[in-house]
Amino acid sequence: TIVFSCVGVLIVSFVELYTLNVTDINYLRPDFAILITAAEAAFCIRHPYRSLVHATGMFKETKNAAIVEAAINFLVSIALAWKIGLNGVVIGTLIANIYRTISYARFTSRFVLDRRLYVALLRFLWCVFNIFICIMAINPIITLNPVGGWIGWVVNGLISICISSLITIVSSLVFYKDDVKAVLNYLKIAIGKKRN
Repeated sequence: TIVFSCVGVLIVSFVELYTLNVTDINYLRPDFAILITAAEAAFCIRHPYRSLVHATGMFKETKNAAIVEAAINFLVSIALAWKIGLNGVVIGTLIANIYRTISYARFTSRFVLDRRLYVALLRFLWCVFNIFICIMAINPIITLNPVGGWIGWVVNGLISICISSLITIVSSLVFYKDDVKAVLNYLKIAIGKKRN
């Protein structure tokens, strides 16, 4: 949530600075930046579920979903690319990533975690909602600090991290208090082991 909130608000200004003296084509594509960030977020959200599948040795049972994911990516990308270009390809990837993430969550909820799928779906919605709130909170503040160079961009990055961290921590305490306690207990144990 924190990382993708920051990426969402900083990626366009990063590209603007990185391609400052490049004039061959227009690299400032906010629509593309948002889509590629969303596609990558959907991909990263699946990682814990994918790790569970591999840790339990049940990856063969999920191969059909992998084939469907590839087919969705290919067909949607082809269908949209000719009409909206590169954005169409990214939309195909985004839809395929969302499908595969839900597929992994469904499989692990049923066969590994023994819980209902809605638990995972609520977490996905919480994550999306949090990212949206973070971006809405960060944008007006960093707009007051225009990026004049890399130092300005780093300052905006630090502001973004602080705001998104605060919002995510408060939201976690409200909706997932037990998870926060579990993480804090884990950190205490890890720090205790390092000291010993």
